[in-house]
Amino acid sequence: MGCAGRKPNPIESHMPGDTKLTCQAIYVETRQIERKMDRLEPKINKFATNTLWGIAGVFLIFPFFFMDVKDAEKIEYQAYQERLDRLEVLAIERKCGTIDE
Repeated sequence: MGCAGRKPNPIESHMPGDTKLTCQAIYVETRQIERKMDRLEPKINKFATNTLWGIAGVFLIFPFFFMDVKDAEKIEYQAYQERLDRLEVLAIERKCGTIDE
């Protein structure tokens, strides 16, 4: 039953070279991460989909294999959020202004 879904591949919140990032590099990386998070967001809540597969699985065995129980997108989304938090701290330390500019 737990074989469906992909293995999560989260990013690290602290990256080598963070100490050398310029304000512009922080801004660029922030925007890239936000775009990735926007793509993941619709995939995070799988409760409804998994519920439908679970109900079908009561009558037939094979739908259980389509349930995604690994929450890869949710784990990756949380890792991206932690990375954004880290970039915000770096921007503050470097007096870059807000990263929303």
